[in-house]
Amino acid sequence: MNNLIEIIKGRKSIRTYDGNALSDAHRQDIEAFMKDIPNPFGIPVEFVLLDAKEHALSSPVL
Repeated sequence: MNNLIEIIKGRKSIRTYDGNALSDAHRQDIEAFMKDIPNPFGIPVEFVLLDAKEHALSSPVL
């Protein structure tokens, strides 16, 4: 149990966005990866990158 507590205490979440736009190359890499993500349900799933300004979002969303 102590090991679990230490793991929980040691975790960190990084949510800093530096304001730089995603490069075209990185976007293409991410979109290619998203096309091949397997899912355990055996149903079609589509991932889409949304533009924050176009969709009135507070930040870019996957």
